[in-house]
Amino acid sequence: AIRIPFLDKAQNIMLNYRDKCHGDYILPILLAKHETEKQKRDRTERLSLKINKTLSKVCKTIKYKNKVSMNDTQLAFILKMKDLGYDSAYIAKITGCSFNSIHKQFIS
Repeated sequence: AIRIPFLDKAQNIMLNYRDKCHGDYILPILLAKHETEKQKRDRTERLSLKINKTLSKVCKTIKYKNKVSMNDTQLAFILKMKDLGYDSAYIAKITGCSFNSIHKQFIS
């Protein structure tokens, strides 16, 4: 099993949703009704848009002048994991990225 270090609050959120998740997801992003690749892609794209809008609102609220996107948060997570000494193959597995993309986009 993959072990990701979580803050206590994040761990509680994850545990709250564990029975509602489909597949290996730790949050109910995809449900059993998302069967085809198109349904899965459309769902993740809609969710990405919502997350980016929320991040934009957070930035406004805290008066942070730079734009922050979901990709930025993924980069920060990957770099933090690398700084903590996690292996690139492990990071690729828990982020859903390929090993090559981890090295090409985030580590090099």
